[in-house]
Amino acid sequence: MSGTSGTSGAAHEGAAIAVIGVATLFPQAGSLDEFRANLRAGRDSVRAMPPERAEACCQDPSVDYPHQGYLDRIDLFDHEFFGLSRREAEITDPQHRLALQLTHEALENAGYATSRMRDTRTAVVFSSPTNGYAPLVREVGTLSMIGNIPCGLPTRVSHLFGFTGPCYGVDTGCNGSLVAVHHAARELRDADADFAVVGGVSVRHVVPPAATVGAFPGIASPTARCRAFDEGADGAAAGEGGAVLLLTTLERALDEGAFIHAVIRGSAVVHNGRHSATIATPSAKSQAEAIRRAWRNAGLDLSAAGYVEAHGSGTRLGDAVEVEGLALARSGTANAHAPLPIGSVKTNLGHLDHAAGIAGLVKTVLSVRHAELYPTLHFTRPAEDVDLNAARLDVVTSRRPWESDVRRAGVSSFSLGGVNAHCVVEQPPALPGVQPPSRRPQLILVSARSAEDLVTLCGRLSLELRDRPRRLADVALTLNEGRDHYPHRLGVIARTVPDLALKLAAQVTWWRLEGVPAAGGASSAPRVVLLLSGDATGAPAGEGAPLPGPLPLPDGPAARVRAQLAAYARLKEAGVTVAGLISSGVSRYAVRYLQGRLTAADTRSLERARNARSGGPEGTRTDGARTGDGGADEIYGGPLRPDRLRAAVEEQLASGPAVFVELAARGEISDQLSRHLHGRSDALVTTLGEDTEDVLEVLRLLYEAGLDLNWESLRTDTGPGPKPRRAPLPGHPFRGCAAGPGRPATSSASTAWAAPPPGSSRRHPCNRLRPYRSWSPARRLPSSGPWLPQRGCRPRPVPLSEPVPMIPWRMADPDRPSTATSSTVRRRRPVPRRRPLPPPSPVVSRSYRWQSRSRSRSRSRSRSRSPTPAPTRTPSPSRSRGPVTSRSRRRSPRPGPGRPTHPATRRRTACCPAARTPPMYCRGCGRLLPSCCTPTKCRPRQTTSPSAATPSSRSSSSSAY
Repeated sequence: MSGTSGTSGAAHEGAAIAVIGVATLFPQAGSLDEFRANLRAGRDSVRAMPPERAEACCQDPSVDYPHQGYLDRIDLFDHEFFGLSRREAEITDPQHRLALQLTHEALENAGYATSRMRDTRTAVVFSSPTNGYAPLVREVGTLSMIGNIPCGLPTRVSHLFGFTGPCYGVDTGCNGSLVAVHHAARELRDADADFAVVGGVSVRHVVPPAATVGAFPGIASPTARCRAFDEGADGAAAGEGGAVLLLTTLERALDEGAFIHAVIRGSAVVHNGRHSATIATPSAKSQAEAIRRAWRNAGLDLSAAGYVEAHGSGTRLGDAVEVEGLALARSGTANAHAPLPIGSVKTNLGHLDHAAGIAGLVKTVLSVRHAELYPTLHFTRPAEDVDLNAARLDVVTSRRPWESDVRRAGVSSFSLGGVNAHCVVEQPPALPGVQPPSRRPQLILVSARSAEDLVTLCGRLSLELRDRPRRLADVALTLNEGRDHYPHRLGVIARTVPDLALKLAAQVTWWRLEGVPAAGGASSAPRVVLLLSGDATGAPAGEGAPLPGPLPLPDGPAARVRAQLAAYARLKEAGVTVAGLISSGVSRYAVRYLQGRLTAADTRSLERARNARSGGPEGTRTDGARTGDGGADEIYGGPLRPDRLRAAVEEQLASGPAVFVELAARGEISDQLSRHLHGRSDALVTTLGEDTEDVLEVLRLLYEAGLDLNWESLRTDTGPGPKPRRAPLPGHPFRGCAAGPGRPATSSASTAWAAPPPGSSRRHPCNRLRPYRSWSPARRLPSSGPWLPQRGCRPRPVPLSEPVPMIPWRMADPDRPSTATSSTVRRRRPVPRRRPLPPPSPVVSRSYRWQSRSRSRSRSRSRSRSPTPAPTRTPSPSRSRGPVTSRSRRRSPRPGPGRPTHPATRRRTACCPAARTPPMYCRGCGRLLPSCCTPTKCRPRQTTSPSAATPSSRSSSSSAY
């Protein structure tokens, strides 16, 4: 795909990649529609830190933080929705959590249920910056490791959603997300995956003070404004956010009726190589090569471009080189002298680091889809080194419509390491003519995990359907088959989209006044028992097909049984699981036929009864026998016996709640049960009614009770016309639950952190997370961090001047002045430097080096305490120059770094009163033993007294050991 050979457009027509799902979270834009509204309005989302962000992350309000493209909250996460515990969510990087949420939203935006995407060949390619969250988490283990390494982000997405395609991360710098799109498209073109989830996220866990911006001159803007291509360009402000796209081939998208936002025709990735002076210097030649190669891979000429989303870093050198690269790429094209509109989304959001490339791609997708160009902010006059006129480039400064009929655009993104990426985007294909919608009733199903979520979702759907025209069949396909179904449910029967929007709004109003009923769900779904009365009237599912041969019935009973069998088939087609059948009269033969218990004797009895009723007025049968009407009544069944009916009903209810459905408009069984079960909470009696809409009403009741249906059977537009297509509709809302440590109140001075509330347990976040040392540009980030409050704990920033009692364990910092007393702070023991060891002697085995080191240190301490000469050490006779046995190679643990003595020596000192007696060692294992312990297999290795030592013996002993 990134090769240099050209390819015809016909060859790439089937290889085009469709963008079928989009989910975004940008500063001051929680959805794709809000992001588009901000682009249209020319809104600059770079701002001061929001108060809710500072409060949630425990930031010090007195510190001056730089203006950035902040997200309102980065600590909120609905961990229960994804099946994660709160503990695992707290130690997981917020970038991972954001990727999970955006992936789910992208699937719902595309109209694909997450349960149906399980075990599909879906590739997952993500890009995220270097993690800054791991130092804030105290817990060390597998969960925290997986939750804070870059490769854990795509693998977590694949694991939780059940994707089985290729899965990897991309880290090429600030264009990593656009390079991820390049690789995801290649996975689809190579048929290694059927779908691809691709995206980029960037969250700044640690926000340094505003004074640190000056450490990056020319890159970080001191004015916190990105002025791409402007004479006042001085860098870019930082930003946060992310986006996730769901991709598939254009052919598959058209076959499955997916909504297509845009089409990716081609892409390319090129490195500067040696074309730049340094690794961080941009190269106009390499950028031009990446642009030409991407359009060549798309089978198009750059002259067909109507817009280019530039990298727009807002630096003097970067803008000048990018303009030169565009001019080189356009040289020699057919339309090189026409002005080409360009822009940069960084002027709206700031620099999103690894998510910057996909942010520009999403902006371009909206542009080609809606045929509008969005303004680039803070541009007044080009810089001296940026010659826009010579390059025939036009910076878009106001919103305007797209001029050409065929809308194609390019997206450029470059990294600090010299990686250049470019992508070609085209408008979605025109759909076939839409026929006038039918006014047949349609059952629309909506569900959520909680009552509050259901009210919120219905309100959003009502507004969406009110403001935008949709086909009712498309809405039904998306909500019925393209969404997962949760316990709290609502079914609505509508004939038009405005009718559906009105009913949803009315239902939301009633819920807010009366409350939402209890949830159903698969675990509490009632059993369905069908009633087939012998005197049933009405045919809600039609007259049905002719009766089968084993059921010879006269015309009157035959019509009733045909209608009941048709209604039974309709419910079975809709996915209703039948738990029981109760019948009366002639319908008992229909029940036997459905259960496979109809015998030949039953068929002969029905034939005799039919012949008796079809005979002469005297009741003469064709076989010559005479029978009265009473004989036929006995065959068809006598009157209904209430006692037996009640016994059968109680037997059904003994197994759990049940819904009794009469397969007609009315019947004697449903009439009896309505009176018998009136007021029972575990039973419901209903009838199918007179027409098709009444059948849908029963299906709605069963769905709201918790029964899952066959969604495909609910389609109404199944004729030869255009098939229904999926529509981008609002998805399930997420509940915000604070998870994970917050951010420190960073400043150039030290910061004291509040202790946990009195009486709190060790599970309190204050007691689980390590303190955070203040950040400064000259200090490396430490491996600790502050705590984030859980439910019921509201944090407050602590001023530096206020004395605060500190947590007793692991809170003392020798570099930080503290007002806490010694009773609340455990002082750290000074760590002595390790002294150089003498070279080991070949006489002593390797297993005794630590003993020599320990003895040497003991001698040094004894010399420092006493002016008397050190004792002479005589080697033990057992330490001869012989082969080292396997037992002698057993080694005790080496003394840890910074410890003055070996642990065995400290144990001996603690348990033995004679701490200064000559040490004793085990003959078998060589371990140091207390002097008070004299095992049978142990004897002293040191036999000389301390007073007999001489300097010469000391030196010889040091060289020997």
